[in-house]
Amino acid sequence: MIKLKNGFEVPYNRDIDAFLNSLARSIIRESIHSPSIPRDTSEELHNEAVLKEIMDNCIFVTHQVFELFKRDENAGRLLATGFLFNFVILVLRMMDEPLYSGFNDPYEGRGGTETSH
Repeated sequence: MIKLKNGFEVPYNRDIDAFLNSLARSIIRESIHSPSIPRDTSEELHNEAVLKEIMDNCIFVTHQVFELFKRDENAGRLLATGFLFNFVILVLRMMDEPLYSGFNDPYEGRGGTETSH
């Protein structure tokens, strides 16, 4: 189980995607509703406070992932890989172009040869 700053617990799930989704949604929800977020301020200051709370929760969770890695290296690796993979997929989904546009042939301009299969 991963615990957030306010004590909210996110249970582990064998489905890494479901777990990371639940963890991310919990961090966002609990950060937005944190008592440390000023309610009677400008939208910009409010948003900055929410982002700071999200970062604080991410740091808090990261420390727990490091401790998990010490106890169970495979689980730690799985979480780290899941975090990176899900982030890459998020960026991929935000790209305005088709998947391969903007990514040049890795051999282009290097004088290398391409491998044919």
